[in-house]
Amino acid sequence: MLVSVVRLRRLGETLPPDELKKAAALRGHLFIRRWRREVSTGGEPMGLVYQATLHEDDDDALPHLLPALQQAFVSKIKHDGLLVSGIETHSLHAPDARYKQTWWCRLIGRTP
Repeated sequence: MLVSVVRLRRLGETLPPDELKKAAALRGHLFIRRWRREVSTGGEPMGLVYQATLHEDDDDALPHLLPALQQAFVSKIKHDGLLVSGIETHSLHAPDARYKQTWWCRLIGRTP
């Protein structure tokens, strides 16, 4: 699904409204995948888990445009878009640092 994405958080904290208004949207193809994960990193049973990714093309084998959202879920659906929330992992800040993240995904339509 072709979307325009605005990240609503930075390092887990909600961005202030003035920053959100200035935020540049990133255009890409949204994929939300699920798989059965038997055990979490903490050893707990997980069941089904979801991952949201954004790619330049409609091929999810290409590199991600944004860090993937683990434990992703759609928290709101509107006529022009949806909110996708999850956990973003950053190795730049600390080994496997994890932060809450939410994407506002505005639907663009089909590619020609």
